[in-house]
Amino acid sequence: MEEGENGGIVAYIYTENLNITSVTKQDSDEYFQYLYSDSDIMKTMRDGLVKNQEWTENKIADWVKRWENNIPFSGMKITSNTTDEFIGHISAGFSSTPNSSELSYMVKKDKQNQGYGYEAAGAIVFEYCPLLKYKHYKPNEKDTAFSHIVAIARTTNIPSNNIITKLGFDRKYEFVELDATRYYYSQEVPIFDCTTKLCSNQSSLSSIDEIHETIFSDTQQPCLQIEDDYKFINIDNSIIGDNYDFYC
Repeated sequence: MEEGENGGIVAYIYTENLNITSVTKQDSDEYFQYLYSDSDIMKTMRDGLVKNQEWTENKIADWVKRWENNIPFSGMKITSNTTDEFIGHISAGFSSTPNSSELSYMVKKDKQNQGYGYEAAGAIVFEYCPLLKYKHYKPNEKDTAFSHIVAIARTTNIPSNNIITKLGFDRKYEFVELDATRYYYSQEVPIFDCTTKLCSNQSSLSSIDEIHETIFSDTQQPCLQIEDDYKFINIDNSIIGDNYDFYC
């Protein structure tokens, strides 16, 4: 994450095929055209209803306000990292469950069943949320910690249930809301550990202890350079360099 132009924070996540970034007000047209006006997509969501342009703009504005207020539990746009084409939406948002953030995502129709939902959700679950926990962000003001990620899916939404299960969530119970039966999932926020990304490439660092010391230093930006296939990037008031694939 880095400081936004108008204050607040901006998140960047780069995966093998995707760029995942904080939503902006300029994204509302794509969100409406490809997601919120599509009845096939919206029937899998909470109330199952399509939304109009005004509703979409208000929703985007709420997410933007969170980023501007340094709240990282907000909406992010998913795009292709080769064509910049809009692919969908994902968020680690607020939850009614204490100390928890709710995972939600949508992929536009012509990009579904291509692995993008799983790739984006995996980046949020295994990289973004652990980083937020490490930096002591809490989903709600009354929360004492950030301990769990939750997810809710209609029982009839087989693709989403498969993705959530594949990500390691435990199905806790079944419930009915707005005349639809749903599954409630939960898992603990994974531990944030940059060393899991190193594999055999430990850059110029000579030991795991030195790696940890460098990763968790508050004075070194970027803290680690890895020139391999991993593309997750977090930025803390630093500039992306052409040769840097990894920031802590």
